[in-house]
Parts: sequence; C-alpha cells; structure tokens
Amino acid sequence: EYLLGMKIWSLTFERAEQLRKERAQKAGGVEKLETTSPETIWLIDLDAIEEALDERDAALDEELKDQRKVAKKGARRTAAAAAAKKVAKRKKSKKSNTWDSDLESSEPSESEVEDSDSEIEEVISKKKRSAPKRK
Repeated sequence: EYLLGMKIWSLTFERAEQLRKERAQKAGGVEKLETTSPETIWLIDLDAIEEALDERDAALDEELKDQRKVAKKGARRTAAAAAAKKVAKRKKSKKSNTWDSDLESSEPSESEVEDSDSEIEEVISKKKRSAPKRK
C-alpha cells in the first residue's frame, strides 16, 4: 500500500534503495522480537520505563533546586529591604529626637517669659548688693 500511495515521480533509484534498507531493518527487528521470550521483552520494557522515570526525576530535582535558589534569593532581598527600612526608621527617629530650631515657635511662651524675668531680677539684685555705693 505504501508504494501504491507514493507519487511515481518520487520513486527514484536512490529512494528505492533506501526503502529496501528500511524493509531489511524492520524485518530484522521482527525476527528479533519473535525469537525473544515475553518475559525478556517485559524486563526490557521495565528497564526502559525505569530509565525514563529516572531522567524525569532528575529534571524535576533540578527544577526544584532552581526554585529554591530563586526563593532564597528573594528571601535575602526581602531581608535586606527590611533591614534597610529598620535603619531608615532609626535614622528618622534619631532626627526627630534632636533639637531643631525650625520646629520651635519664634514667640516664647508665658512660662518662658516669667522664668527669664525672674532670672533678670535676680541678676539685678545681686549687682546692687555687690556694687559699691557712689557718693
């Protein structure tokens, strides 16, 4: 049927030789299968399946390692970002604890005025006591 379905123009001498070789290989494979016991075929198939599963497991393990590596890298970045935020927060809190003249109002409060007035009066009274009297 295969030959009947082929276009006649594609059937060249080289193509015919190639088809004969393929037929000989397939015939050899059939003969080998016929001489092999079913138990041996079963064992060969099991070995092929085991090998394929081992390859799949190795690929899955490699993919899992890559995912863990990426996750570790992400965790390091997250930890570094958190540490940077803590440092920035500490610097900000230190800045807020320091005195800033811009934050104070330019007008003194009443208690500050009273304190400064009492200090001035004390200084004046001390000077009067210690100053020599003029005649």
